[in-house]
Amino acid sequence: MLSSWELLLLMEMHVKTGIRVLIILIAVHCYGCDEEVKDEKLSEHLAHFGINIAKLQKTEMTMAELNLQYNLNLTLSSVIEAGRKITPVFGPGFTGMQNLGNS
Repeated sequence: MLSSWELLLLMEMHVKTGIRVLIILIAVHCYGCDEEVKDEKLSEHLAHFGINIAKLQKTEMTMAELNLQYNLNLTLSSVIEAGRKITPVFGPGFTGMQNLGNS
């Protein structure tokens, strides 16, 4: 589903260009009724414009994929301990969390 600001930008484009339909992934947004509609014959309709769905390749990552990639590559310990030899300690004043400034 498109966000409200995306719909606003697309509506402005519709007013300026007169384009009535926008295809995003498999969602089809109808400017006439201002709703997403399901197109059962999407591949046939895109073929009319020379677009072959079977040959399309994904070019961008979704937010979920970007978030997962970031989390898999996140290493907080290297930020805190970079270039230092750490000696384990415990007790008052030693045990706890360090504020990284981003929480």
